[in-house]
Amino acid sequence: MFGAPGGIQRVNRIMSYAIDQLSIKNSWLLRVLACYDQPSDLISKYLPAQRYFAFSSNRFWFSLSAIWQGLRSDTLILTHINLSPVARIIHIVNPGCKILLVAHGIEVWKPLTGSKRKICQIANKILCVSQFTRDKMVGLQSVSVDKCQVLNNPLDPFMALPRSFEKPQAMLSDLHIRPTDKVMLTLSRITPNETFKGYTQVIGAMAQLHKEIPSLKYILAGPIEMTEKENILQLLSRHKLEKQVMLTGYIKEEDLAMLFLSADLFVLPSKKEGFGLVFIEAMAHGLPVICGNKDGSLDAVRHPAMGTAIDPDDVPALCEALKLRLAHPATTAEKKEIQRQCLEHFNIHNYTIQLEKLIHHATTD
Repeated sequence: MFGAPGGIQRVNRIMSYAIDQLSIKNSWLLRVLACYDQPSDLISKYLPAQRYFAFSSNRFWFSLSAIWQGLRSDTLILTHINLSPVARIIHIVNPGCKILLVAHGIEVWKPLTGSKRKICQIANKILCVSQFTRDKMVGLQSVSVDKCQVLNNPLDPFMALPRSFEKPQAMLSDLHIRPTDKVMLTLSRITPNETFKGYTQVIGAMAQLHKEIPSLKYILAGPIEMTEKENILQLLSRHKLEKQVMLTGYIKEEDLAMLFLSADLFVLPSKKEGFGLVFIEAMAHGLPVICGNKDGSLDAVRHPAMGTAIDPDDVPALCEALKLRLAHPATTAEKKEIQRQCLEHFNIHNYTIQLEKLIHHATTD
């Protein structure tokens, strides 16, 4: 939850915060167990220390403690299907405990077996972060439509949102970007196992676009494995884009706002996004986005004004979408509208209301 970067980790923090607020309202006794966190990882604004139990990667004690808590619990919320063996034991020893499973993305986009398949059958509700994931649960896992409910991820309630959309000159200077440059941004983990994020397609598209738009720059941000960094550097050398593409590495959360504001466009033509929390974070900073149309990204980009969805394998279509967006960068008024629509659809208040209804519905079935 707190000890590592990543979309699911951030979603777990936000969900824990929302359930904590609901536990106060409804007088629930809440316990949040995190297998891989250190106790010192806790960020207390999300969750009070007395409700948080971290097990420092000790899976035995985590499992034992989860089963013990499950013996005395009315409801179990399972935030990842990999935890299903523990949930199955809880179901056996306490069959009256209601189980809600969160389904994110690729972890449930393939036929499941064993305890993972069983937990889908015995869960009272499956909270799917997108319609795409819901369709996968129904089609691949043979789960009833009524059991699967879409619950889109919301924005982090503690994210400081900009009122002004001026580009931060200090960050532009650090990245060797001129104020007049047109800037594309991708923020993602960059590993050999996650090339489905589409950043190599963006580099391929940029090789063509740079001839028409000499001032075009591309910020490729996020933690990067050395093997993949070498692959990307070779690709940039082949296309002669070494000075046009900036690899920033890991960006601290407190610097994300400046990163988003430095760009004119956010692009992530991925094929395996369960939802794409980073899309709504970009839109909350006024950025139009370009995403893929073969995954859960479509739930995030709800309106053409917010972004463009393209076939992530179609580089000419990607080029055309980038060209159109870069030819007419969003005005301040348009950025405000993108931010407004994003906040309207993906705020923590609406999310908490939906979550409360789903928990009540599951526990009264």
